[in-house]
Amino acid sequence: MHKFMNFDLFIQILKGSIYELWWLIFPIVFFVFFAFILNYYRELRSADSELAGLDFVELVFSEKVLQRPIKLMENIIDDLVNLDFKKSRISFEVVCTNNHLRFFIGVPKENKKSLEILIYSQYPQLRVVNEDNYLSTLPPMAFSKHINFVGKQMKFKKNNLMSILTYKDFKDVGKDDKKSLVKDPYSILMELFSRINYEDIFCLHIIIQNINKKDKEDLKQEIEDEKNKMQGIVKGIDPTSWFFNLFGSKSEPKELSDKDKETLEIMKSKAGSRLFKTNLSYGYFSPFEENVELVGGILKIFFNNYENKNALEEVKPREAKGLLAKKRQEILDKDLVKETYLNILNRKASKNYVYMSSEEIVSLFHFPLQNVDFVSFWGQTSRGIPPSDLPIFK
Repeated sequence: MHKFMNFDLFIQILKGSIYELWWLIFPIVFFVFFAFILNYYRELRSADSELAGLDFVELVFSEKVLQRPIKLMENIIDDLVNLDFKKSRISFEVVCTNNHLRFFIGVPKENKKSLEILIYSQYPQLRVVNEDNYLSTLPPMAFSKHINFVGKQMKFKKNNLMSILTYKDFKDVGKDDKKSLVKDPYSILMELFSRINYEDIFCLHIIIQNINKKDKEDLKQEIEDEKNKMQGIVKGIDPTSWFFNLFGSKSEPKELSDKDKETLEIMKSKAGSRLFKTNLSYGYFSPFEENVELVGGILKIFFNNYENKNALEEVKPREAKGLLAKKRQEILDKDLVKETYLNILNRKASKNYVYMSSEEIVSLFHFPLQNVDFVSFWGQTSRGIPPSDLPIFK
């Protein structure tokens, strides 16, 4: 009886407290709402500051440029290593607007002049034009009734030190054995550009950053992990250890096959080349819905054409499990779409990066080869005017 009386007293005190302190609900609701708005504002401000560090130039090319080897673009990317952009990034962008093929590079303001000099030293036929952000008219968030968006972040299927198909395997790059070569995957991209609407915008973004000491250590560890995997050593547990030999004779790691040795040599070779921390993504923006599925299908074929020792695949959201998994999965899917949209809009370097060589990067960012039928390119075909301070080499 005493226990029930205590419980009744507790209920009465609780009711009295709610009756007296009901007004506290309003400041709590207001605080939650204010925190949500503040977080949204910080997100936009953070994105603005990310983008504010980049100046954009457009590479206006002529038909003469198509006769120049892709290697020249690789030289430009290699020389970018010498630019001081350790705390920033550079964005290479293949774009289709108004059914025109266009090429942009976004660089830190302090490196813009150096980049122009590098470009003109390799492509004197180009015109390098200062350009505003062509995505500035889009809404700041992905879910808008005025725009349909499909976009993906891409990653490697295998480890970072196995290479995708590069331009050296494309046709029209100066090799004699044409049977071993493949058509430039840009032929598929041009097919896409010929099908989308005039008002649509498509962009392929390749955002690069210089690698640091930690990145180099991570790459060394990838080689070691791959070797351990080949030898049957799981997460650093040596099969020669006492744990594996309590009830039997001493075991030995598996001997590396010739194929395993070749794979490790390929990985070491790439690790020893100039690498960049790279974010690869694409976005398609349209006021119409009919092309969204078509674009996704064609782009899957486009990226599949880069399959070699390695391949490119979509970054997928984390899989939801357990209670209300279906509903939570929908939220995770939307979060990834939002993240991809903002990354593209603001050229943000995300956590979904890979390590690419300049050879791999230029295979995704280059002027079409002469054997590729492409849509109209932007600008005139006149010869560019190099800057007055362009260095002259004898």
